[in-house]
Amino acid sequence: LFLKIQALCIIEEDMTIKQVNKEWKKSFGYTKENLIGTRWSDLFYDSHEIIEHHSLRRMNLSGTSKSFKARLNDNTEKSRDCLVTLDFIPGSNQFVANHIDLSEINRISRALKTMSSVNTALLRADNEQVLLNNVCKKIIDTGNYRMAWVGYVNKDNKMVNPIAYAGAEKGYLNSLKISLEDPQRGNGPAGIALKTGIPFICHNIEIDPLFSPWRKEALKRGFKSCISIPLHTISNDYGGVLTIYSEETSSFDINEVQLLSEMASELAYGIRAIRTRNERDIAIKNMKLNLIKMHNVFQQTVNSLSTSLETRDPYTSGHQKRVAWLAAEIATDMKLPFSQIEGLTVASLLHDIGKINVPNEILCKPGKLSEIEFALIKEHSQAGFNILKDIEFPWPIKEIILQHHERIDGSGYPQGLTGDNILLEAKILAVADVVETMSSHRPYRVALGIDQALEEISINKGILYDSEVVASCIKIFKEKGLTFESMSLENLKMLPEDTSKYTKGEEIYDI
Repeated sequence: LFLKIQALCIIEEDMTIKQVNKEWKKSFGYTKENLIGTRWSDLFYDSHEIIEHHSLRRMNLSGTSKSFKARLNDNTEKSRDCLVTLDFIPGSNQFVANHIDLSEINRISRALKTMSSVNTALLRADNEQVLLNNVCKKIIDTGNYRMAWVGYVNKDNKMVNPIAYAGAEKGYLNSLKISLEDPQRGNGPAGIALKTGIPFICHNIEIDPLFSPWRKEALKRGFKSCISIPLHTISNDYGGVLTIYSEETSSFDINEVQLLSEMASELAYGIRAIRTRNERDIAIKNMKLNLIKMHNVFQQTVNSLSTSLETRDPYTSGHQKRVAWLAAEIATDMKLPFSQIEGLTVASLLHDIGKINVPNEILCKPGKLSEIEFALIKEHSQAGFNILKDIEFPWPIKEIILQHHERIDGSGYPQGLTGDNILLEAKILAVADVVETMSSHRPYRVALGIDQALEEISINKGILYDSEVVASCIKIFKEKGLTFESMSLENLKMLPEDTSKYTKGEEIYDI
């Protein structure tokens, strides 16, 4: 900008303009006829300061700056910021005045500052309304514009509804009433920008016929020019619009419009990003709610399956729930992950589901089981696996159920697995199952009690039962003082107090 031809003039000692170049016409609209013979200081907004500076310059060439900023009135009487440089012509009383129009630089600087400030607001935004409010405020505070507002088109009635604003609004937005279907109010700056999809500039609000519906209210608030820039953010025919007002006519040149348009594009992107993020958050929230619902349905289904067995075998009513409680307590004490504990709990609630295949008279038989009867009951692990084999669980439910009667020395069933070949969850379930079975009543015997049950697993730890699992189980009852009666499940039905008809316990049917 500084390298292009400047507006030059030669000034007499009395400040009369003697000669000018052609650049005056391009830069400020003056012709030679307009300027030659006129007083140079009269061109400026504050002529007194120009006269004073000229006098000081004449008296002290080295002590007074030869360059200064001033406001020059162009041929339309519009003030323009200029950089003026004075150089005296040697051997004469004349001097040369160079004039550089700073308006374009100032506008670009203003737009750049506004753009930078808006981008900062975009980086921090997480709410659309707050973003729009902040952007309008940044435009006013940083760009020194008169007023700014953002409006969205109502897709049903095609009205432009103001959403956010800042600056000298003073009720102005109440007078807008912009309808894109109205032949007059729909063809102002905002309406044209929305319909064409490109920025629209009103250089002079006072005389532009397109602005007539709003002229009176705009002039009251000092609006002299404006620009409307479309925001392509809404999923309807038109979208949104950003309108900025200036207190000067012809305030928006091509470079400033380009920068403001880029700023509007960034704003549109920010709005889309916020909406996408909000839609994602809503989708995640709904997905979590659906997962909770599915989880609840799953739990209800598992509980129903567990309860269905208890209706066939009233003497073991609550057994699977008590085993599930103890297994979960053991797993928690062993610091297993929550997901693993959850899978173990589900497997515990279903571990005896295979007994559905066992005749009811065998399940409820009060006396000693025959070898054939006991063999039938031992099939329940495999039967449970078969019942659930086509269900896709997120945990190895079928395998845990299949292995819950395996013993680490290989003496269990149905596969005779040993040591690490047995799932940890199955080892925990095995201990919980034995302890609950021994401490509860059965048709073939009275309850043996928790102490005898803990003695059983203690004696056989490392042989039949995993040592770490046994240690956690004993800790739960001995150190933590928990009991089956205090477990956080529904109240359990107990056997009749008269148990004399049941065989006393030389045998423990761990089934």
